[in-house]
This record gives sequence, C-alpha cells and structure tokens, in this order.
Amino acid sequence: SGSLLLKAADEAPHGISIYGQENDNATRALAVMNMWLHGSPSAEIVQGNTLADPLFLDERTGQLKTFDYAVANPPFSYKSWSNGVDTENDKFKRFEGFGVPPGKNGDYAFLLHLVKSLKSTGKAAIIMPLGVLFRGNAEAEIRKNLLRRGYLKGIIGLPPNLFYGTSIAACIIIIDKENAAGRKGVFLIDASRGYRKDGNKNRLRAQDMHRIVDVFKKQLEWPKYSRMVPLAEIADPKNDYNLNIPRYIDSQEEEDIQDIGAHLQGGIPDRDVTALNPYWKVYPNLQVDLLQPNERPGYWDLKMKKDDIRRCIFEHPDFIVFTREMETVFEHWKTGNAAFLKSLEAECHPKAVIHRTSEELLQAYHGKPLVDKYNVYQHLMDYWAETMQDDLYELSADGWAAGNVVKRLVKKSKKGGKEVEKEVSGIAGLEGQLLPPELLIQEYFAEAQEAIRQLESKLEAAVAEQEELLEEHGGEEGAMQDVSSKKDAEQAQDDYTIQAWKAYMPETYKPFEALYERYRKGEEALVKAHSHPYLANLKNSRGSFTQKALKDRLDAGPPDEERQVLEDYLNTGKAVSASKRTINVQLKEAFGKLQQLITEKPEADYLLELSVVIRYLELLGQESQCKSDIKAAQAELEVKVIQQYPQLSLEEIKTLAVDKKWMAGLHSRIQTEMDGVSHRLAERIRELAERYETPMPLQAEEVGRLAKKVQGHLEQMGYEPVQHNILAS
Repeated sequence: SGSLLLKAADEAPHGISIYGQENDNATRALAVMNMWLHGSPSAEIVQGNTLADPLFLDERTGQLKTFDYAVANPPFSYKSWSNGVDTENDKFKRFEGFGVPPGKNGDYAFLLHLVKSLKSTGKAAIIMPLGVLFRGNAEAEIRKNLLRRGYLKGIIGLPPNLFYGTSIAACIIIIDKENAAGRKGVFLIDASRGYRKDGNKNRLRAQDMHRIVDVFKKQLEWPKYSRMVPLAEIADPKNDYNLNIPRYIDSQEEEDIQDIGAHLQGGIPDRDVTALNPYWKVYPNLQVDLLQPNERPGYWDLKMKKDDIRRCIFEHPDFIVFTREMETVFEHWKTGNAAFLKSLEAECHPKAVIHRTSEELLQAYHGKPLVDKYNVYQHLMDYWAETMQDDLYELSADGWAAGNVVKRLVKKSKKGGKEVEKEVSGIAGLEGQLLPPELLIQEYFAEAQEAIRQLESKLEAAVAEQEELLEEHGGEEGAMQDVSSKKDAEQAQDDYTIQAWKAYMPETYKPFEALYERYRKGEEALVKAHSHPYLANLKNSRGSFTQKALKDRLDAGPPDEERQVLEDYLNTGKAVSASKRTINVQLKEAFGKLQQLITEKPEADYLLELSVVIRYLELLGQESQCKSDIKAAQAELEVKVIQQYPQLSLEEIKTLAVDKKWMAGLHSRIQTEMDGVSHRLAERIRELAERYETPMPLQAEEVGRLAKKVQGHLEQMGYEPVQHNILAS
C-alpha cells in the first residue's frame, strides 16, 4: 500500500523522489491513493512483476535503474518467483557473482534484485524471514558471496508474529554498498524481545523502534542486545557464514540460581544481594537498613518482617532523595518544553513538535540510574498517540482558539430500522475541542465538584446500608423478608406497627382492631361485587371501572334492582375509604408512640423489626434526595462549564492545555515508572526472603509433626499405622 515507501521518504530532510513497483493492481491503486493523501502526488507507482518484468530501467543501457535508497517487504519464501525469469541468462545480471536462489524459495531473489538496483553508494533495507540467515545449499553460497563483498552492513532480528499472514519471526537486512570493500564486520541486533501484544499480533512499540535506530546508527554494543561481529568470526569454519543471531548474541535472561546451602541452613546468598548493586549505588544506606550479615559468611538476613520491606524502601531517605532528583529531571525538561509548546501557533507541524519534545526527553533521562530512558520515552509516545497528537492537529488547524470551543456529543442508534441521532445529555455529553470539561471543572469549579462528590459519597453510603439491612434481615422471619421495593417496606412498616401496637398498647389497640376488621370486610365485599353482572358491564378495556362510570350509569336511570346494586357498591366504597382514612390517622398516632418506645426497648419483639424497616425507609428517602440533589448540582455545574469556555483568555488556554493537561498527564505516567523502580527492588528482596526463610530441616520437622498428627487421626479411625521416611538434616 506504499506505507513503507512513505515512512522512508518522511525521513529525508529535503525531500526525495519516490518510485515503487507492485504486482497486484488493486494494491498498486491503493498505494497511488496513499501517495496523494500524504502529499507525494509525483511518486511513480507502477504495476508489474518486480522479478520477471522490472519497469524501472536505465534508458541508455536497458539495465536496472539504480537508486540511492531502497526498501522492500516482499512475500516470504515466495515459491513461484522464477516464473518468467531466465535464471541462467538473466539479462539484468542480478545473480551474477552471487548464485541463483533455489527454485521454490525466492527470498534471496528479491534481495539480489535490490542489491542490483542500488548505486555504488546506495543503501537498502529489506524484511526477510529469519531462515535466510542460516539456510544452506544455494542460499548459503549467496550469503557467503554477499558477506565477502561487504554488502551486508547489519541485521536486526525482530519479534515473531509481527506481520499479517504469517506468525514466523523476521529480520531486517541492511545493505550498504558504500565502503563495502573495507567492511570488516556485520552489526547484529537481537530485538526479538521488545514488543507489546496487540490482539493476536505483536507490535513494535515506539521505544523498541527508537532503541533499534539509536543502537544501529551509533553502532553501540550492548550485552544481550547488539554486537559488531567480525567477518573473520563469521567466516570461521565453526560458523561457516551462518548468520543465525543466537550464534553471536546470547539474549537469554540470566538464570535465577537456587542456593542449596541457603535452602538447607537459611540466609539470603551474597550473590543475590550483590546482583542488586545498581540499587545499592543509588540508595547507599538502604542495604544496611534492610539486611544484616547472617552468622554464616556469604549470607544475609532480613532486619524486618517481610511485610515491612516496601514501607522501609519507600520511606527511606535515600529513596526520597532519588525521587526528588528524578522529579528535578522532569521539571528541567518541562520548563523548556512547556515554553516551546506555548509558543506554537496555527499551522504548526505536529510531527516536528513530537520529534523535538521526545528527543529532548530522551536526552534528559540519558544516563540516569535505574531508569530506562526508552521506557520514559514510551510513556510520552503513548500519551501522544492517545491524546496529545489530536490536540496538536486541532491547534495546527484552528490555533489556540480551539480551547474556547465546546460541543455536544451525538449518539447514533437504530430505531425502527432507521439510524437516529440523539444528543448526549449532561456533563458527560460535553466535549471540548482542545480542553476537556473535567479540566475546567478542576480549575474553576473545584468546590462545586467537591460538593457533588460528597453527595455521591452520601448516596453510596445510603445504598450500601440498604444492602446491609436486606442481607442481615432478609432471611426467613427477618424484618425485611418480603421487602423488595419502597411499597413493600411501607406495608412492612404498617404490619409491624400493628403487631407492636397490639403487644405493647393493647388498651388502644382493641378499638382499632374492630375498625380494621370492618375495613377488611368492606374490602372483601368490594372485591366480591366486582364480578356482579351489573358492575362487570361497566368495566373498561383494561378490566376496571371508575366512579364516573358508576355515576353516569345511575344518572341514566337503570332498573331498580341494578340501581340498588350500584348504590350499595358506592356506599360500601365510601365506607371503606372513610375507614381507611381513620385507620391511617390512628396508625400514624400509634407509630409516633411506638417510636418513643423503640428508644426504650430497641431489642424487643416487633420493635426491633419496626426499627429496621423505619431505617430502611429513611435510607430510601436519603437515596432519592441525594439523586435529586446530584442531578440539580450537575445541571448547575454544566451551565457554568459551558459559559466558561468562551470566557477563557489566550493565556488561560495555554496554561490549561500545556501545564494542566499535557504536562500533568505525562508526569503522572512517568511517576509510575519511578515507583516501579523501587517496587521491583521490594519484590526481589521479598522473593529472596520467602525463598530461604524456612530451611529444609525445619520444613522436614514440620512435615514430620503433621505426619504424626495425621497418623494419630488414622489410628483413631481404626487404620493400621503407616511408616513415613521424613528428610532430616
């Protein structure tokens, strides 16, 4: 699709002419489109078989046109590469002096085509499967000839599963014809372990790519990562021009050796303590505060409990000093780059901005102890990809005025088979073009936000207590047994009020009981009357009838018998309603007296249950009130936030965007890196302490004790004794 060409061209400081050949016409069309979209409309992208019909030719000689730079990512191990290619009499002389690749494996065919397409000082990079580094026969001969001519400048081993369509590991082969005759070695990088998982594929991170580029450009030799391998070593018969990277770079992690003596007699081995020297150099007094010499030379003991290791490290003066030093590093970088970012204007170039700021961040953390500068760099690049990049493009398009813009988000959904749009309500539905609403709230409306947080905490507490009451009293015969709603709780309150009234105030309860009985019988009579034909005829489509329907029927002059039924129903209903009102009044009076009694006898029968239900209803009220208050407070805050955006001055926007958003966001990420430094030390010390805290003789003694205990239980159960051999020192 042309992306590799475009990325390579982007690195040219003064522009570059782009040429490309692609066999698949659809892919070629996509590449042309990408060239236009990315500002390279003059690029020549042609369609054709690169090996059988190369289309970029020298007009004078008819040979391959040569280039200053070339990049390629050909299909791995292409089996049909020789179709249309006269391998014995190749008119472009691509195989001359090197050898012909095997007929069913075209990797070296593409590589040799690239070599032939380079000028005498030309340079190229091609992605190949790792097999090209060590496969034998014809490919071994080609590899030998390339090495003898000095064309192979470097090889970069990549992680597996990077590319679509294959999970095998690949490498980048760097070809450089300039000074090839004087080349004495090949620079190898094993970058196979630097990646992140992305779904079912692996991805190189920004830090992985930057590390590779830095190490290769500066030819830095790092243990387990990179090495300049002399050609003499590669040509040695034991290697025989085999370029398999593990032959020359051992990238395996150091084995975590178990100390038999420590397992037998306890103590942390001095070897493991010495391995932590990078930490002891930064925290010079921490080792003596964490560890003390064991009675045996060459071993150490913890000075404290395992659970106190982390606290000791994080509260140690040496750690605090280191943290302040790292904070100073960030502040120095921040000072210069914050001023630079605030100086940006519309039509700035985001790529140039991130290049400058990221390179200066790398330089700021260069050589700092315990901190991998590339990890810090990755934090910036992650933040760039997630947030800052979009902000810079907004700034480039609209300038700092983008900070005054806020819009309402629209949510799309399907309704009746059609797509409809609906605005997202509330603060969550606001989106600042440059500044998020949360930032304005934090800066200008912190008190209002804190008030909302307190209401939310109160709401959470009320809901949590409700759940506790339901869990504690919701079992069989519990006060909340049948309660699942407010209506249920109100009914339970009436029920327990009646039961407690009967138990503790019987003298006033008896008249109420008679009233309640009349009310109950009246209710039953009404229910029974519903099935009478005269009433059934008045029901509406929902199966019920209204007082108006009854009165309208009476006004219509029905027969005497029907009139009597309707009037009896109305009169009974009036009596029931009157009884209900009286019952409610009396219940309320009794409830008030019982509340006083609850304070005197909180654990008494019915009073305890009543108090539980009362509390539950109070909590429901608190929940409802909190929700109402939160909604009102959020609506008020939303209005204030919307009004604040257009009032922001240029300086306020710059301060909010640069200091409060970008720098603060990056600082919090880098802080996790600093915390991780001491966290790793704490975890390692704890791991070593746990590994050797119980010597094997003590473990054997404990096993023996437990075995005897089990044996005793078995004998009590009638089983024969079983002999055990327990390891002892």
